[in-house]
Amino acid sequence: MVFGYMVHHGYCGAAENFAKATNLFFREDIPSIQNRQKVQKLVMRGMIGEAIKLVEELYPSLLENKPELLFKLQIRNFIEMINNLNSSEPQSHPYSIASLMNGNEDNDEKMEVDQKPEGEENERQPSRQALEHLLLYGRELASKPIQNEDLKRQLQEAFSLLAYRDPKQCPIGYLLHPNQREQLCADLNSAILESHGLPRQPPLELAISQTKNTVERMLSEGFGSAVFSGLDKFLNCTLKPQ
Repeated sequence: MVFGYMVHHGYCGAAENFAKATNLFFREDIPSIQNRQKVQKLVMRGMIGEAIKLVEELYPSLLENKPELLFKLQIRNFIEMINNLNSSEPQSHPYSIASLMNGNEDNDEKMEVDQKPEGEENERQPSRQALEHLLLYGRELASKPIQNEDLKRQLQEAFSLLAYRDPKQCPIGYLLHPNQREQLCADLNSAILESHGLPRQPPLELAISQTKNTVERMLSEGFGSAVFSGLDKFLNCTLKPQ
């Protein structure tokens, strides 16, 4: 189970050493594991565009056969673009969500930008270009015929970030946090494994999930002693310093 967990999540070096010590064999080629690891690193670093390109290069038909996964990646890419724009322009952009949906800028706000001194305008130009690219990308996403209601909700939430002058401090600012990349990374990794005829989840995670479901079922059936199982506490435990 430990070996399978390492291989699944792309811990190639650790898995190789573990295999040598335990005489276990790989079901997946080492280069294949390393490729998955490269993809995961890009996603976890927020480099979603690069991750999509690499997946299309290494697994040409994968995203074509999984359009919903591709759309999730594109939504995340849009969010990362907002994140990068917000980081490079502390004062936040002066445009609203209407700019994205209608392709228009507010005339008063445009005049405000036009009246800036030439030097200051030049300093703002890279951020302005990045914003225009962001809006174009957003309109492309909005034009896609998506039927999945959950994906529509995710896209609308991503668009809503543009309605705030400081997206990181808004009610949905959590979308910009790096931990939001984790589930997408896991979904993409599982899809790659599945395309190779390998399990979507490692045995260790399946065992934990099954144990949780068993405990919940026991509680629902009135087995009060199940409340003392403490599975979550056990999984999240830390060693006390000596």
